[in-house]
Amino acid sequence: MVLKRIQFPQEVTQDVFERMRKERERIAQKFLAEGEGMASDIKAKADAEKDKILAEARAQAKRIKGEGDAEAARYYDIFSKNEDLAIFLRKLEALENTLKSNSTIILDSRTPPYDLLLGGYLEKDNGEKK
Repeated sequence: MVLKRIQFPQEVTQDVFERMRKERERIAQKFLAEGEGMASDIKAKADAEKDKILAEARAQAKRIKGEGDAEAARYYDIFSKNEDLAIFLRKLEALENTLKSNSTIILDSRTPPYDLLLGGYLEKDNGEKK
């Protein structure tokens, strides 16, 4: 006699499958928990790095702003002592900004800052050269 097939009762088979399913769920939960723990560690490290970078950037920005303020104060001091220089430089800046692109403009050259185009910026109101 040769056995061709052994079959367990239906309820035993269901119990085996249910245990197998629960074991797989337990393993899956274990991996999920490990993954969540690793994700939390990575996020915490990234947040700490972000905070460090932001703190360094803020400190550098503060330092640069302080240097800029000091430089501006020096220029304001120079300009307050020489108002003609300040006006001349502002006119040059306005010309540069106005004439940046290739454009055609029609303006009265006696109107600031376009009076610089005539070269009359060195003359005083009384006609003397500076």
